[in-house]
Amino acid sequence: YKIEGFFNTQQEVDDYVATTNNTWLVPAVGRWKIKDISGPNGVPDNVINDYDRTFLGSPHPDFQIGLHFSISYKSFDFSSFIFWNQGGNLFNLTRRNIDFNTGFYNRSRRILEDSWTSENTDALLPKLDINDSYSSRYITDYFVEDASYLRLRQLTLGYTLPVNLIQRARLTKLRVYFQAQNLFTFTRFSGMDPGLVFSGNDLGIGIYSGGNPTPKQILFGVNLGF
Repeated sequence: YKIEGFFNTQQEVDDYVATTNNTWLVPAVGRWKIKDISGPNGVPDNVINDYDRTFLGSPHPDFQIGLHFSISYKSFDFSSFIFWNQGGNLFNLTRRNIDFNTGFYNRSRRILEDSWTSENTDALLPKLDINDSYSSRYITDYFVEDASYLRLRQLTLGYTLPVNLIQRARLTKLRVYFQAQNLFTFTRFSGMDPGLVFSGNDLGIGIYSGGNPTPKQILFGVNLGF
């Protein structure tokens, strides 16, 4: 289902009720208004039911790009690998668990800061109501998010000591290096990791239900040659 804004006044609610039959989300000030897309004949019929469900996106990205960059100067070497996923959509199931009064989960800051009030009519979430069992009952476009992200997957900085400093140790090479993996990710996705669900079967791809994010790793190493 697609959300078409909020009911901001009682007059809006009354006008809507006079013309539209909503079979699952009871109209009230501060609640979402569901868009009437079509009926049995393929045209809007002033009834909100299964015919008003529609396609809300695709989990498949528009494109993916990897960029490897390396440079060396005297005894120093530097390399990095950047991955860019552009486009695609994710269904963020965790929003249902933490943005609404469902189950025994922690609650998000969005509930506190971005729920509808008379002073915040441009909010993301409906008004706070402990008895609201309607807003998260069915899937709406609130749960569908842009899956684009840019991630620095690897960064390495190394230094190779001059041979005349390591000959006494009978070494031909001694290189020390610092390496970082998954150092940062730029994304608008509200979950912990937009890159977790771009594989799997047709029913599982694109559904984000939590899980451990890709870990950030900081490594220090030594390469020795004899």
